[in-house]
Amino acid sequence: MTETIRDHFRRRMRWAMTLSLSGFLILAAWLAWIGPQKAVASTKLIPCAIGLSLFGIGLYLSGSTRCPQCSNSIRGMTATFAAFKFLIRHPPGYCPYCGISLDDPWS
Repeated sequence: MTETIRDHFRRRMRWAMTLSLSGFLILAAWLAWIGPQKAVASTKLIPCAIGLSLFGIGLYLSGSTRCPQCSNSIRGMTATFAAFKFLIRHPPGYCPYCGISLDDPWS
């Protein structure tokens, strides 16, 4: 079974959302454990760095999605809505720049 462009976007956005959410949860748990007042003066910044790094990597992955045909960045609404069809009634079915169908095989 060949993977479609939409399936590729869906898988990539799931990874991005998982990384961003886990980074946010690590950061929130660290702040809840240390406390906001002690967070600035704490020397235990490794969980903070890990949380921020995971969050940043997730944002980068979600923002660096490119069309396989024209290589234009189709981040944001098109990639997100193509990956998560339940968000809107009629998800986009093509690249806004070159018009390739998102149901074509990923090459």
